[in-house]
Amino acid sequence: MEFNIHNDSGFNIHSLSIQPHSQNQTISIEPDKSKKVTIDLNDVKQDGCYLVSYKFNDSDDEVKRCIGYFSNGIPSDEKIEIWIKKDTLIYRSNIVNEY
Repeated sequence: MEFNIHNDSGFNIHSLSIQPHSQNQTISIEPDKSKKVTIDLNDVKQDGCYLVSYKFNDSDDEVKRCIGYFSNGIPSDEKIEIWIKKDTLIYRSNIVNEY
């Protein structure tokens, strides 16, 4: 599952993670920069959402948001775009169309 994350907050973002993720990687993104993150859902056997968590600058206050959906480890989205703003998180997903 692929995520494109854009930091539109004006702050450094650190300790960003997307769960479930078998490797538990965290990343940092500078202001006005973007990063691509790919997560592996092969070991996931339940339904749920993607938990996006991150911190601004050197703060220990963690922001957490639940976005998207997967079923039995199978994503309903091909790709999710995330824009992190100063006071919100916006996302857009491309739904898998297998009809």
